Amino acid sequence: MNKKQLEERLKNLECEIEEIKSEFEGNVSMGDRYLEGDYGHGGEFILAQTAPKMVCFISLLNGNRWVQPIKVKDSKNISMSEFIRMQGSSGKFVKKDE
Repeated sequence: MNKKQLEERLKNLECEIEEIKSEFEGNVSMGDRYLEGDYGHGGEFILAQTAPKMVCFISLLNGNRWVQPIKVKDSKNISMSEFIRMQGSSGKFVKKDE
């Protein structure tokens, strides 16, 4: 790829990222249930607020936290980067269909 093609590709990716962010916003709430791992093999978790502006995933099987709670700007409006931090280095959480 030449420089012009790379710049065009970068512009397209930036647009895709913005679309994903806009779809994500407002789609995460306390009490939502998530499956961890491919096909939910890691178990079912609930998104919970453990203290003011502190949130994490808690296992519905054993009550353990996935990772230590993280501080968020607004627990009613969790950002994509905050959601990614809640997953830790090995988590892969997918919202459970109702």
